[in-house]
Amino acid sequence: MPGWEQVNANGFGDPLTRGVSSLEVFGGQLYAGASNWETGGQVWVLGADGQWLKVVDAGFGSGAANPAVIDLAVFKGQLYSGSGWNTEAPGQVWRSSDGMNWQPVTIDGFGDANNIAVTNFIAFKGMLYAGTGSVNDSAQIWRSTTGGSGTWRQVAPDESGLAGNVTGFAVYKGALYAAIEPADGFGAPIQVWRSTNGSNWVTVTADGFGDARNESTGGFAQFGGYLYLGTRNEETGAQLWRPGDGIYWEMVVGDGFGDLNNIKIESLFIYDNLLHAATYDPPMGLQLWHSADGIHWEQVTANGFGDSNNFSTLWNSATINYQGRLLIGTWNDAEGGELWRFTP
Repeated sequence: MPGWEQVNANGFGDPLTRGVSSLEVFGGQLYAGASNWETGGQVWVLGADGQWLKVVDAGFGSGAANPAVIDLAVFKGQLYSGSGWNTEAPGQVWRSSDGMNWQPVTIDGFGDANNIAVTNFIAFKGMLYAGTGSVNDSAQIWRSTTGGSGTWRQVAPDESGLAGNVTGFAVYKGALYAAIEPADGFGAPIQVWRSTNGSNWVTVTADGFGDARNESTGGFAQFGGYLYLGTRNEETGAQLWRPGDGIYWEMVVGDGFGDLNNIKIESLFIYDNLLHAATYDPPMGLQLWHSADGIHWEQVTANGFGDSNNFSTLWNSATINYQGRLLIGTWNDAEGGELWRFTP
């Protein structure tokens, strides 16, 4: 594929490291979070020599109890990691001032054992927000002015309970949005929450944009004055939605880009002044599409970067623009997660 090259060994050398699940730039260096349900989550940094160095191993000391590094984020000079997804252990947050030495922020799901994962971060009005994942209780949103241990307070849900994951945040027209997907088997459609102050939340949609078959969400992106969000729909194919005014939403893609194997639009991101969408396609491998207007789309890579085992990426956590180049991390259960880079 012209312009694309793989820039890691599969699974960073371990096929059980199934996903390159998060990417972030900190101190001018590229960091990658990886997920391994056998030995625990990892964090890697790309050196000047093009080699990857592991800076966190074995789930920050918790091993398989902390298997997935789900999101990496920078806030006030610190690099944060949100992790978890072991159904029998709470999610964790760690942070580092140098990318090498890490300290715990919470290792007990913000004091709630039902929070089995910390899934997403965003900065909004000078505070750091974190979303959680749960299989038994509501997804939650927490915030802190400093990010330090003991400074976090729960701010959502506010009469908006849904067991599952916060899959993405976005700031759009002065308000903070959160996308919520139900836990496996919960049997509920997706929700979107909105707040203008981070404390009081309203539900934008609680019924999957009117389609109860929209059973999970991807990440948000802003493009051309609109906020976009992708959904998973196994009957009609992936859908893409955007609001006219932040409350009433319209569907702009409704059939998995014409391929019902594309059951979800997982990631949305802007690169080269185009809106890009990466799909979840288990049988054939993820697809990457782009658009200049959000309405008309063109596929720009072969399925799975030429390998059908690369079936998805993770929300918006595993896409980034680094040094003018687009990078995408994949899930690959057969050979280990891959990291692909596009050079114009």
